[in-house]
Amino acid sequence: MANKENVEKTLHQLQQRCQRLEDRQAIHDLLCRYSRALDRLDSDLLRSVFWPDAHVDLGPGLFQGQAQDLFEFAMQFQGAMQVTRHELSNILIDELDGDHASCETYVYAFHTLQQDEIPKDLIVYGRYLDEFERRDGEWRIVRRVELLDWAHERPATADWFDRQPPLNRGLHSTKDGLYLQRSRDK
Repeated sequence: MANKENVEKTLHQLQQRCQRLEDRQAIHDLLCRYSRALDRLDSDLLRSVFWPDAHVDLGPGLFQGQAQDLFEFAMQFQGAMQVTRHELSNILIDELDGDHASCETYVYAFHTLQQDEIPKDLIVYGRYLDEFERRDGEWRIVRRVELLDWAHERPATADWFDRQPPLNRGLHSTKDGLYLQRSRDK
């Protein structure tokens, strides 16, 4: 009987460990979807990242409020830029307890924008401080604070593409090659 109890205990521990790994991967994927949503101006994808009642604090000069109000703002703000690229690193899920999790994620964000009719590159390093909730089996952000650690602005150097043979270019829209390929694969 003791052997059966040991097997059941071990199985239970393995199931818990597996669930924890699945939860961590779901949170990681969620963070990656946020970057894709901004870089491809995909408002539906952005909506899938936050619970509608989530609170988002990008700073008093940019946006503070409920996620349901963030979506339109983010598409307009990011859409005014010619190019954006958000890269994530140091994803540290330091609290994971049942249906709640906390995470700090480093972000490197590159933007090309027009400033006084002159193209500029804006490079920002920062961090996302996120709280997540799992509801009905789905993880989403319930609270986000964005901290900016460093920024640099310089004249844009996008003319490199003009001096090259034709290349496949990523687009700052849902007309990007990823979306076209996925629609063909369906």
